[in-house]
Amino acid sequence: MASLVATASACSGTGATKSAPPVTCSSISGVNDVNHHLTISGCTGSPGGGGTVAAPFFSPSVIHWSGGGTTEVVFDPTPKLTSTPNCVNEATVTGGKVDRTTIPSITGDFHASFCIDNAGNISLAPGTKMKF
Repeated sequence: MASLVATASACSGTGATKSAPPVTCSSISGVNDVNHHLTISGCTGSPGGGGTVAAPFFSPSVIHWSGGGTTEVVFDPTPKLTSTPNCVNEATVTGGKVDRTTIPSITGDFHASFCIDNAGNISLAPGTKMKF
């Protein structure tokens, strides 16, 4: 979800730009409706494993990380909707960006595909991860 850039030293002693791996999260759960909070978990990197975000997950949304700090993501408020055998209502975020964050390793693009059942329960689409 993000192209992170870090400076690394090459063996020759010259500086080089190296792309760091994106922060990914393997789960989101909860009821995607007003007055609920969604739980994000299984995150790599400095966010501290996961966090929470107010529902409904909509642009803009502010994630409050369990390790401290926040990240605001923005995206096209009309996601691409599809239906698959494993997910009746799959919403893929397009045009996602990290707008603001207090976590230095999170920057750049935001990508996610959500599966929302008829009761409003949200999860990541099968086989996908949320990426920053």
